[in-house]
Amino acid sequence: MMRSRSEMGAKTRRRGCRGFSTIEVLAGSGLTLIMMGTTVNFSQAQLKALATQRSYAQSQSATRTAIDLMTRELRMASLDPTNLALPVSTTLTCRDVKQGIVEATPTRIHFRQDLNADGALTGPGEDVTYDLSEGQIRRTDGTAQPVAIVDSVPATGLAATSTGATRRSSWCRRGRSTGPIATASPRCG
Repeated sequence: MMRSRSEMGAKTRRRGCRGFSTIEVLAGSGLTLIMMGTTVNFSQAQLKALATQRSYAQSQSATRTAIDLMTRELRMASLDPTNLALPVSTTLTCRDVKQGIVEATPTRIHFRQDLNADGALTGPGEDVTYDLSEGQIRRTDGTAQPVAIVDSVPATGLAATSTGATRRSSWCRRGRSTGPIATASPRCG
């Protein structure tokens, strides 16, 4: 039996074109799966870190905004262009100084200002209280209900401190000072 040339050529071509063996395919597939698993785990860890950083940045931004609002309003404490709205101190240490800051404790600050110069403290933003309650920094304007402006504040995370000789008050969040927000009158000494 004689083979034709076409049959001999096909057989020769098959011997020269060997493929991968089953073991080689399994080893390659295993290495590929290990590399893909490592890449997926790395990507998941990076996405989790990104989400944590984004949450932290949003929290810091909200807190910074609230502190900026408090700072602006506290700088205006004791404003009384008509000299009719705020009572004057009669104590020996601060005689004849307007009493704009009514109360200042580690968890609460209450202050007044006559923003519309009408001689009364009835306008919006003229009798303001900031307090820390149930993990929230809240702002109360006059007799209105408190409005939460920052959530998830630790119970020990907000405190009013005085830096002594300079007589500047600062609000601190988690031990980081946000800077001076109210300066006592130079007459107070």
